Amino acid sequence: FPHERALVNFFKRWVARWIYKIAGRRVDSLLSVSPKGLKRLQKLIPHAQKANFIPLMSESTLEVNNFELKCKNKNIRFIYVGDHSLPRKLEVVLKAIVRAINNGLLAEFKFIGGEPQDIKRLLNVYGVEKLKKKGILKFIQKIPRKYLWNEFMDSDVGLSLIPPDEHYIEASPTKLSEYMRAGLAVLASNGIELQEEFVKKSSGGVLCDWNEDDIVKSLIDLSINKAQLKNLK
Repeated sequence: FPHERALVNFFKRWVARWIYKIAGRRVDSLLSVSPKGLKRLQKLIPHAQKANFIPLMSESTLEVNNFELKCKNKNIRFIYVGDHSLPRKLEVVLKAIVRAINNGLLAEFKFIGGEPQDIKRLLNVYGVEKLKKKGILKFIQKIPRKYLWNEFMDSDVGLSLIPPDEHYIEASPTKLSEYMRAGLAVLASNGIELQEEFVKKSSGGVLCDWNEDDIVKSLIDLSINKAQLKNLK
């Protein structure tokens, strides 16, 4: 995490830089979770003799045969698992979902992992409460990981839509790898370097820009071409 750049409080940013400067004198090797993060560390501690990165990946070793579509009444099943707090800007994603449904998208959505206060906040997005009442959109609070795999098995597409903000651009797309490990296609956003690389090299998903219009288009395109969606899975 880029503490010395992304923290809002100037004093905390200064403290982070001071820690790097003092403690970094005794550092001879660097390890990061993404190439972009490694480049930043190398600028902060240029004298380190060794440097590498190891992405954070899915830890599951379960056998997966989840390549058939789970469509029920022609509805594609999308799933999002993870943080629902303000910095994730899920309001953008939910507004896009509402627009896509209003434009004829046949789909169901599950959002898993939100705290009660975050779910309450997101239900205030225009149109979201209506989709919830219709059963098109479901919010589920945090559940044990052993049950999370069952939710993956009941889905078609994993959503990894991350705002390309300072505190996310170095991210290692762990959730993306979990979706893929579970046999899901993915809809992921541009702007996160390692996420883009995973999607492009795997041919297991679709990339879109971080804005409502492009997310709406990508949601609808995925639902229309079911043969393509099956190939992505």
